[in-house]
Amino acid sequence: MLNQSINPVRFADSALSASRQVWLAGLGAAIVTRDWARNDAGHVFRALVKEGSTVETRAKRVLGRQIDLSLAAIRGAVEKMKPAKQAPAKARKTRRASRKA
Repeated sequence: MLNQSINPVRFADSALSASRQVWLAGLGAAIVTRDWARNDAGHVFRALVKEGSTVETRAKRVLGRQIDLSLAAIRGAVEKMKPAKQAPAKARKTRRASRKA
């Protein structure tokens, strides 16, 4: 297999042809992309913005509820702690009053 003679002219022609095809495919892709951007991209962009807005609205709604629930839980925990903090203070005042009497 390796001993086969390679025709240098034919090899160069094949390489040149292949590279030209790659070049032409790249040009074609650029033109197709340009045409798509001019004709259809605006519609696609607007559709993406609309979908993104919908998702953002839903996320805000869900997160808002979660934040409200978290704040309510925090308020409840704080309220439970308040009597515990106030009870020792009242007991101290009562002890002081009884010592003075």
